[in-house]
Amino acid sequence: MLNFMKKLFTLSVGLSSILLSQNITSIQYNGLLHLSDEVATEISKINVGDPFDINKIDTSIKEFYRQGYFSDIVVSVTKDGGLVYDFKEKSAISKLEMNGYSSNDEQEEVFISIGLRKGDLYDARKVEAAKKKLIKKIEAEGYYDTVVEVDVEPKEESIALVFNVNKGEKIYIENIEFSGAEKLESDDLEAALANKEEDFMGWFPGLNDGVARLDDLPYDGKRAQDVYMQHGYLDATVTDPLMRIDSG
Repeated sequence: MLNFMKKLFTLSVGLSSILLSQNITSIQYNGLLHLSDEVATEISKINVGDPFDINKIDTSIKEFYRQGYFSDIVVSVTKDGGLVYDFKEKSAISKLEMNGYSSNDEQEEVFISIGLRKGDLYDARKVEAAKKKLIKKIEAEGYYDTVVEVDVEPKEESIALVFNVNKGEKIYIENIEFSGAEKLESDDLEAALANKEEDFMGWFPGLNDGVARLDDLPYDGKRAQDVYMQHGYLDATVTDPLMRIDSG
């Protein structure tokens, strides 16, 4: 944002008092790929014959950035009073690859689920958000301390993204304690939870595999509280559960 404001300030200084007293003789848009000149004019709300208005030009730049297509916009003025916009459009994502998680056949679906598709315009904030979604998705499968690194590989006119996934260790729940639970049996409370202790031969269908479901952990306290309410204990409170991980 600071760099953007500097550009606006530079533009304002560049418009001399002579230009401010003139009308715009022409408008030129360079570097547009996703927008036509007609649409650009609608966005800028500036037309040939309008008087030079610094605030209006500054506003037009902000509106162009809001379209989401551009990484850089430079505005200049010709000697004869023409207004020139030079646009640098964001690169399109031409390749999405993932190492360390999901098969090749599943990768497209995984990328879609975290908000990325081939052909999307590259946006660093969007990629960072996708990275966080992927980590959360993997943690929901019971893997703790997962690390995802994203390699951004510039091509001639596009960007290739490679997600390198280092899945953490899978967490299995060996013991659940209900501190202060005196009115109800622990088994009744645990039955309502998404996170359950691992049963013997837990891999067998119908038994609890004990895999920690980290995305459900914040809601398990409410599930236990609902059990109390179903048994008539309307004033019972259950705090959010805490998970202790032993790495030994």
